[in-house]
Amino acid sequence: MSHTDPPTPTPAPAPQADDEWATETGYLADLRDTGRFRVAALLATAVLTWSYVGVLRSVTQVGGGTTTLLPVVVVAVLLAALAARYVPPRAAVAVAVAAVVGGYVYYLAVVPDGVALLLDRTGRLVADAVTLLTGLQVVQITRADVWAVGFAPGPVFLSWYLALRRRYLGGVVVGGLALFVLVLTNDAGPVTTLSGVLAGIAAVGLGELDRRGGTLLQADVLVMLVAVIAVLAPTISLVPGTPVDPLRLNLGGPSTVEGTFVGSPDEMQVVGAIELSTEVRFRVESDEERYWRTGVYDRFTGDSWVRTGQPSGYDGSGSLPEPEGPRREVVQTYRIESQVRTMPGVNQPVEVIGGASEIAEVTRQGTLLPSEPLIGGDEYRVRSSVPDAGEAQLRRAGTDYPAAIEERYTRLPASTSSEFRETTAEITAGADSPYEVAERIETHLEETKNYSTRIRKPGGNIANAFLLEMDAGYCTYFATTMVAMLRSEGVPARVAAGYTPGQSVGGDEYVVRGLNAHIWVEAYFPDVGWVRFDPTPAGPRERLEYETVQGDGDGDGGSADGAGGETVPTLTPTTPPTTVGDDGATVTDPGLGTVTGFPGERGDGQTPPGDAGVAGTDGDGADGDGGFPVPLPSGEQTALGALSAVGLAAGAHRLGLGDRVSRAVRLRYQPAAEPVDDVERAADRLELLLSERYRPRGTGETRREYVDALEARGLDDRAARVFEIYERARHAGSVDRETADEAVRLVDGLVADRTPLPGRLAG
Repeated sequence: MSHTDPPTPTPAPAPQADDEWATETGYLADLRDTGRFRVAALLATAVLTWSYVGVLRSVTQVGGGTTTLLPVVVVAVLLAALAARYVPPRAAVAVAVAAVVGGYVYYLAVVPDGVALLLDRTGRLVADAVTLLTGLQVVQITRADVWAVGFAPGPVFLSWYLALRRRYLGGVVVGGLALFVLVLTNDAGPVTTLSGVLAGIAAVGLGELDRRGGTLLQADVLVMLVAVIAVLAPTISLVPGTPVDPLRLNLGGPSTVEGTFVGSPDEMQVVGAIELSTEVRFRVESDEERYWRTGVYDRFTGDSWVRTGQPSGYDGSGSLPEPEGPRREVVQTYRIESQVRTMPGVNQPVEVIGGASEIAEVTRQGTLLPSEPLIGGDEYRVRSSVPDAGEAQLRRAGTDYPAAIEERYTRLPASTSSEFRETTAEITAGADSPYEVAERIETHLEETKNYSTRIRKPGGNIANAFLLEMDAGYCTYFATTMVAMLRSEGVPARVAAGYTPGQSVGGDEYVVRGLNAHIWVEAYFPDVGWVRFDPTPAGPRERLEYETVQGDGDGDGGSADGAGGETVPTLTPTTPPTTVGDDGATVTDPGLGTVTGFPGERGDGQTPPGDAGVAGTDGDGADGDGGFPVPLPSGEQTALGALSAVGLAAGAHRLGLGDRVSRAVRLRYQPAAEPVDDVERAADRLELLLSERYRPRGTGETRREYVDALEARGLDDRAARVFEIYERARHAGSVDRETADEAVRLVDGLVADRTPLPGRLAG
C-alpha cells in the first residue's frame, strides 16, 4: 500500500525525548516491559492508603496509641496480595464486607458493655455510628482507637486486591471512599485529603499506562468527583449535624475561651492570646453561689478537648440520674440576656423546668445542651443535686473506680512525654490518696505558674509545654495540665467549661458576663462523684478583669452597661477566701467571696459585639494607617483552593472546554501574514469549519478529493473558491495580496454564517 509518509529511518543510538514518548517502540515500551508503571501505580496506591490509615493512626494516638493498627494494615495488604492470585472478585468483595462487619463486632466486644449499650433504648453506639454521617469527628466515638483498628482492614484489603489485579480505578474508588468517610468526620484535613486525591489520580493514570498505554488525562472524571467531595465534605454532611455555629463569631470566634466552648460544644480548642468581654450573657437566681457549668470534655487530643458521644433528648417527664453519695439540692433560675448556644446548670442537673426544657438535651457526661440557641428573654429553671461530701470522706474515697470511668477518664494521648509523667510523679510523691494527689497538683500549678492572657500557643502537646516549658497561661492551660497530671497518676479527671458566679447584685441574683467564662477541673471519687478543683490563680486574674470592666465604663470607674442598656453596678475586685465547693470539700474557689470577682476569660484579639471596635484598630475597624488589612489565606484555604483548581481543570478537560476554546479561536482569529501564509491559514480554518458542518477529511484524502466529495452534498460556492485559491497558491508558490485577502474574507463570511453553536462544537 502506497502512502506519502517518508521511509522509516534507521534508529539513532540516542533518540530524541519526544520520539521516545511518542511511540511504543521507544523508551515507553521499555518502561512497560519492565513493569515500572505498575510499580509506580502501586506506590501511588500506597500513598492513598496512608492518607486514611495515617488519619486513623492519629486517632489512636489520642487514646494513648496502639500497636495493633499498623500490623493489621500490613496483614490486610499481604492477604490482598495472596487473594489477588487465587480469589475471584466476588469472593474478595465478600471478604472485605466481612472484615467491615467483623471490625464493628470487635468494637462492640472491646467497648465496656458494648452489646448492652447497642440494645439499650438510648442506642448510644448506634448514635456513635451516625456520628460519622453528621460531620462530627471519629475521636468523639467511644473507644475511637478500637474503632480505627476495626475500620481499617476492609478498605485496605479490597483496594489492594483490586490494584494488584490491575483494576486500579476500582482500588482507588474503595480507598477514596475510606478517605471520604474521614473527610466527612472532619478528621482528614485539606492537606491529607489533597495528597490522597493526587495519589489516587496518579494511581489511575499510571495504571492506564501500565494496562494499555493510556494517559494521565484519562483520570479526569475521578479528579472531578474526588475534588468535589473533598471541597464540599467539610461543610455538607449526609445527615444534618451540628455545624460550627455562627454564634461563635459573635463571641469572638474560636480564638476566645468563650467562643471555644460556646460556638462548638463538641470540641474545645486551646488557643493563644485572649481578651475579655464585659457583655452580659445571662442572669441567675440561685440558692447558692456556684459555678454555672455548660459542658464537660473527656478526651484530650494534645492540643484540644473533645466531648465524646451524642446527646440524648430530655423528655421532661422525670429526673435525670442523681450523683453518688451525699448531696444537697440547689435550684437556679436563668434569664438569658444575649444569644447563647449553651444551657448552664450547676453540677449535677437532675431536672429542667420551663419552656427551654422542650429543647434541652443531655450529653453523655451529664451536662445540658440546647438543641437550638437560646435568645434574649428565654428563661428556665434547673434543679441540681450537688455533691456534698466533706474533706474526710474525699480522703478515704480510695481508688475503686468503675471500669467505664477509669477507662475513659484516665487516657492520655501518645504525645504525653515521659518527662511530663516523671515530673508529675515527683510533685505527688508521698501522697496517700487521690484527693491529696489532686491537692498537690493544684497547689503546684497555682504557686509556680503566672496568670496571663498574652501568651503564644505552643506547638505539640499543651500539657507538656505548660508544665515543663511555659511560665504563664490562663484557665485553659491550668485546667488542661492538671487533668493530664491527674490522669498520669491514675486519677479519673476531665475539664469542665462554663461560667464562674459572676457579679452579685443583691439577694440571690448574679449577673454573668462573657469574661466570667472559665475552664476548671473535675476529678472523680468513688461513692461521691465528680468534684471540682480550680488550679488557676485568682488574684492576678481578678485584677485584669477589674481593669477590663473599669476600662469598659465611662473612663472614671463608671458602670458598664448590661443588656439593653441597663446599668450594672461597678464591680470591685476581691481575693476570695477558702470555701466549701460544690463537692463539700475545702477548696480555694476563685469565684467566691463577699463580692464576686471576674473569674474566667474571654478573648479573641478583637472587641466583642457592642464595643466600639476591634482592639488595636480605630472605631470603624480600619487599621492604624487608615487602610484595611488583607489577610493571607491559611494553609487549609490554600490546599482547598488548589484542590478546587485541579477539579475545575479536570472538569474543563472532560467537557472539552479547552478544545472548544481552541477551535473557536482558530476559526475566528487570523493574524495578518504573508499572502501565501494567509491563504494556507484560511484553508485550514475552512477545513475545520467543514469538519464540523459535514465530516473531517479522511486519512490520505487530499483537499481536492475532500472538496469534490463535499460538492455533492451542496458545498457553498465560497468554500470551493477558497480551495481553488489555495491550490493555485500551492502550485504557483505565490499569490497576490488582493487574492489572499479575498480568501480570508470568504472564510470570515462562512464562519459568521455557519459556525455551529458552542454546544455543538464538540462534534
